[in-house]
Amino acid sequence: MAKARRDGKPIVYIGFGSITVPHPNRVTARIVKAVLQSGVRAVVSKGWSSRMKNGNDKDPEVKIPPEVYMVEKIPHDWLFPKIDAALHHGGAGTTGASLRAGIPTLIKPWFGDQFFWSARRPEGA
Repeated sequence: MAKARRDGKPIVYIGFGSITVPHPNRVTARIVKAVLQSGVRAVVSKGWSSRMKNGNDKDPEVKIPPEVYMVEKIPHDWLFPKIDAALHHGGAGTTGASLRAGIPTLIKPWFGDQFFWSARRPEGA
């Protein structure tokens, strides 16, 4: 994060919590492409999708560039005040942490209460 700050690059968090996807490598490749195209640096949380690494994903392994920092998990209350924006699934805890940090928050709800929390994100947050 210090290097990203020295380079003048915004830092974004991307994570989907307990969401599992059938093709995690494909999703990771799309995230990496978006990060590189947008010129930001990203902290990407693998979340539960990393559980699917036991031979279930037939897509090729993704080479992670230095612009992307992959984590298994990270405390949102610690991280979010240090970054510039968050893109996440809209879980109650993640939404609360991003709003408390006062950073722009994009929510991609997948199921359950995530739609509820997404609808309550203040305009401009």
